[in-house]
Amino acid sequence: MNPLETIEIEFDGGTSCNIPSRGYGRGYGSYRLDRGPITRVTFGNMSANAAEISTLLAAIERIRANMPQVRRLRISGDSKIALKWARPQRKTASAKTSLSFQIVTARLQELCANYQIETHWRGRAESVRVFRH
Repeated sequence: MNPLETIEIEFDGGTSCNIPSRGYGRGYGSYRLDRGPITRVTFGNMSANAAEISTLLAAIERIRANMPQVRRLRISGDSKIALKWARPQRKTASAKTSLSFQIVTARLQELCANYQIETHWRGRAESVRVFRH
């Protein structure tokens, strides 16, 4: 496989408040591709899990738009939930989850179906070291 056809994504996301009874908080995140410059992203109100997935989606959307030769993604992050939803599945998010979570997981599955996916979990300390949040 041509090395240009494989991209490494590192990502981390969160919110200013992740307490549903308080209405969640503004989502934010950071990602970098192949250890390049860090890209920061912001979103509307959502859960921390939706922000993690939205950050990963932003990275994949960028790859899709600008690097059509890429066929394989190596994804690293501290969100076990986001990494789980990036792997091929045949189910959808439960109706008991927030609407934003259902939307982002469905979109993530749709995009990831176009790639070979390899996921790597890493501890929170590594995400803080790389992204400073």
